[in-house]
Amino acid sequence: MKRELDNSVDDQDICEVEHILKKRTRGKKTQYLVKWVGHKDPTWEPAYNMNGCKEALDQFEGSSKIIRKESKYIPPKSKYNLMQERYYSEPWKMLVGCILLNVTTGRQMKDVMLEILERWPTPKHLTLADDDELRELLTPLGLANKRTLTLKRFSQEWINGNWTLPDELYGIGQYGCDSYRIFVLGEWDKVSPTDKELIRYVEWMRENNCNTTLAGGKEN
Repeated sequence: MKRELDNSVDDQDICEVEHILKKRTRGKKTQYLVKWVGHKDPTWEPAYNMNGCKEALDQFEGSSKIIRKESKYIPPKSKYNLMQERYYSEPWKMLVGCILLNVTTGRQMKDVMLEILERWPTPKHLTLADDDELRELLTPLGLANKRTLTLKRFSQEWINGNWTLPDELYGIGQYGCDSYRIFVLGEWDKVSPTDKELIRYVEWMRENNCNTTLAGGKEN
């Protein structure tokens, strides 16, 4: 997937798309955040610069359509700086974090999670990940073989889309499902979490009389 660029990537007229990370609208124009082969930093590219990159666009649109459909709730920002508060608008990534947090700490998993999402930024990419490469990256967290299987099977079931709540997906238990309901669906007042960090967040929400706020500033 190669693309001739105007001026976005210096000193090269033709660059190869590694993958598309995000999409945004500026005014009435669509832009994509593109990771280029051989370049460390991604760049925002206008849609007209993506002609000839149908495979990358189809892969991105297909793997992210569920994310965009569900990301209507904006959770209030707390003092706890939870992983879920950063990834609420990208629930697949948030649930990857929940899988990695199983039997480990946030400090241990942070760098590993960032590296995984850098190498395999969508569920489709992660299903195609080399097992040995992924296993090596997961080794510092322990349970590397199990986590490798879980991440890949979970991502495939996410893509299939035959689910309502994430505890129907492989490897997602109460912690992941509670995180999804609290931070993605805004059902924090209907959930009784058992994880101490989620308990603190829900208690903070109640103490501050937080409302359920949708994207665009509307409240439920």
